[in-house]
Amino acid sequence: MRTLLEHNTLFFCLALTSALLAVFSVLRSDKGPKAQMAWLGFVLLMPLLGPLLYYLIGINRIKRRVGKRFKGIRSAKDYSHPNCGDFLGAAWMGHIKLGESLGCSPLVELKNFEILQPHQMIYQRFLEAIDNSNHCIELVTYIFDRDEVGEQVCQALLRAHQRGVRVRVLIDGLGEHYAEDSAAAFLKGQGVEVSEFLPVSLFSSFRYLNLRNHRKLMIIDSQMVFTGGANLRLKKRQVDAVDLDDHDCHFGLSGPIVKYFSQVFQEDWSFAKREFSLQNLPVLGSNELSLDRPVGRLIIDGPDEDI
Repeated sequence: MRTLLEHNTLFFCLALTSALLAVFSVLRSDKGPKAQMAWLGFVLLMPLLGPLLYYLIGINRIKRRVGKRFKGIRSAKDYSHPNCGDFLGAAWMGHIKLGESLGCSPLVELKNFEILQPHQMIYQRFLEAIDNSNHCIELVTYIFDRDEVGEQVCQALLRAHQRGVRVRVLIDGLGEHYAEDSAAAFLKGQGVEVSEFLPVSLFSSFRYLNLRNHRKLMIIDSQMVFTGGANLRLKKRQVDAVDLDDHDCHFGLSGPIVKYFSQVFQEDWSFAKREFSLQNLPVLGSNELSLDRPVGRLIIDGPDEDI
């Protein structure tokens, strides 16, 4: 009986201590009120398990010094078009203000806007753009496999590198392990600049479990960007024992918005390489909007707390 009482007392002390520490951490965090209330309820209603899960997935451990240094440069309000309301009309003012409040890119003109689907079209445009590149290629992806599709992209990147184009490839440290034959490892062996975003290790895997880089970006000569949902591999799924292509969608964009994508790449690259420098950041400035072209803005989401 005494032993049982001692065990209950120990459990109570552990539960109380862990809950108090977690509550203190939640209240000190810069999460929004709704997120804070949700985590507080989770922590208080689930002894030990709640604080443990908060520690594993609730704390943002990517404290990017580079992000703090770039924060003022990335501010959308500094570069907002002065007549956005007049340009788009009063009905869009709410959207304009919401976008600016998120600290994303300003509203900018899109000189080219392509919707790329299915996979064959996406990868064909990748190959064409890589083969026509002259100066630099910046690639971010979650998975880069050397299957029938990834190998073509891999060889195109290698050809670009061999003719003097600067090629930089950033792949997520966890996503790389989804590839049966890693293209990133092959390219690195050929002298291409390759870096991993938060490499997976025994001690860091759980701490960064939910902080992965799922961006899919390919920036060509700082003039064209491809972005969307397609990883660099031919992914299939089975329905009633029949192989079907997954219908990812990608977009091709050009115009002033590309420099904001370039900024995102440079931040991620600097973080992965531990090179905190402002030297390679694209120059941002005022934007001119045209009545006969589409407009858009870049909204950045994770893996740290961009939003």
